[in-house]
Amino acid sequence: MDTADAQDAVNAALASPINTDRRIEVSGCVVLTLDSEGAERAQQQVRIERDLQHKEQQETARLTALRERLAEDDLGLTWWVDRYADLQFATGDPEAKAKSVIRAFVAVRAALRRERFELLPNQKDLALARADELLTALENPETGARAAGLLEQLIHILHNDSTRPRNRR
Repeated sequence: MDTADAQDAVNAALASPINTDRRIEVSGCVVLTLDSEGAERAQQQVRIERDLQHKEQQETARLTALRERLAEDDLGLTWWVDRYADLQFATGDPEAKAKSVIRAFVAVRAALRRERFELLPNQKDLALARADELLTALENPETGARAAGLLEQLIHILHNDSTRPRNRR
């Protein structure tokens, strides 16, 4: 927490006078300071957290791109074969190694697709649930604003589903 934010929070709590006796009114104000060593430690902690967050974002972006590449019908297998080409053409039977690399790709791809379908909600079920909720809300005049929000969600879900490029199989 920033020193200024902490100071504001304390002063907000102290802004209301304390009246325990009509003759006495107690109020207060505080000024918080941070020595240079404490400020440096706080800045260092902020830098560490920002660097960690940046590294996590980079890793997430890299893994997302990898997952998308593997899922592509046109380039997934090509990328996989290129990535493991050195294994295929090392000593031994290249045909058997190529078949092994392709079998590994098929297994990895199947696992990724299975994971994606297990983790993501079924868009049709989500749309049906939202439509049912919308109809219920429309019947009740007190929930008209909520119904408008649900209608917007439904349109968004349907629009995203209809404009999403489909993988060829």
